[in-house]
Amino acid sequence: MFKALFNNTQLTLILVLNLLIGTCLVGAYYTAHSSDSPLTHPLVWIAGTATLAHISMIFIAIRKEIKRKSETTIWKQDIEREQEEIKKEHQKVTAELSEYKAEVLRLKDELKKKEQELSGAKNFEATLRESLKTANDELALVRQQNNRRSQAVQSMLRKISEATKLSYEAPTEHAGEDLKKIRFCVLDAALEGFDALEAFVWTDHNLHQPKYYRDFVHSALGERKLNPRAPWASEMILLAHNKSLS
Repeated sequence: MFKALFNNTQLTLILVLNLLIGTCLVGAYYTAHSSDSPLTHPLVWIAGTATLAHISMIFIAIRKEIKRKSETTIWKQDIEREQEEIKKEHQKVTAELSEYKAEVLRLKDELKKKEQELSGAKNFEATLRESLKTANDELALVRQQNNRRSQAVQSMLRKISEATKLSYEAPTEHAGEDLKKIRFCVLDAALEGFDALEAFVWTDHNLHQPKYYRDFVHSALGERKLNPRAPWASEMILLAHNKSLS
């Protein structure tokens, strides 16, 4: 407390003046009884001067205190204003931070949805690849079956061609009538939508003709199936009939 007191020059001067005034008044009191005119005593003048100085110092101190309080009030108002601005800025930053957090959450949700879509796309791609692989395997199997079927057809056609060639060289009696019957049977079979092998079996079932007549029918239908723009099967059989008679 005393350290704070003596660190202030103004308060120190006031204290010194108080001590001086007290000393002078005490001295004047004791000397007043021995003197006829105590007001002219030097200590009285010193005490009066010290008292005026003391009053002046008090007024100065009060003025400075008022000024200090005014400045303190101004500083306090500035601080309060700055605190209000800081509070508003804090609220603004808090609101922006909330918006940023909401945006981050929304982006996380979108990212999660995109990841799910990507996962679904990957699963679909895997399923598609598996389906494509299965389709390729089925296509390879169909190609193998078609190759075997094509080889079988080629072999059958070669055999039919050889049998047809032999049939040209071995005509029998009533070949024309038989070929007419076979021609009508082939037309009926073609109209029914039978293929070459079915027409051959159907004709064999309905006509008990020699083997080379059946080969005629099979060869004619096989040629028509391989080449749709070829002459009609009945015309081929009629041509073979004419050659057999020549």
